[in-house]
Amino acid sequence: MAANSRLLELASPLGLEAETLELLPLLPLVYVAWSDGEIQAEELSVILEFAETRGLKSETSLELLQGWLDARPGEAFFKEGLKVLSYLVASLPADEAKAAAGDVTELCDAVARASGGLSGHTINIDASERLALRKVAVRLDLGSKPSTRVALQKILDTALDL
Repeated sequence: MAANSRLLELASPLGLEAETLELLPLLPLVYVAWSDGEIQAEELSVILEFAETRGLKSETSLELLQGWLDARPGEAFFKEGLKVLSYLVASLPADEAKAAAGDVTELCDAVARASGGLSGHTINIDASERLALRKVAVRLDLGSKPSTRVALQKILDTALDL
């Protein structure tokens, strides 16, 4: 089974399909924003700016993203989404995987800092947001580290039910 087909299969329970798979890199940003129980206006602005920068134009994708922003998806949704994102990162060439992981991590940090006050210093990032940042970093690290990429790529290449 091709990696793209496998990614679609893994992303399907998240409500993602071929047209909306482009939302996957935004999922960790939404997760960090919701981690303290609410999305602040500043966090929303960072997320929407990133969506625009990525060229998100599909009405279906925009509606799905808006749904994630309007009502917090459950913890299981985010856990599964971060897992699928690590598979996506692992499916990229090594240099792209490392860059993608770094970019998403930086954007998640920007979301957390957006409502931090005092120029967004780390000290003002809520404890729940710091925990969310750590979870995102771990998942992205799994997808970009040479030692785990091979295992994740093998999973993508199999028809195993996870």
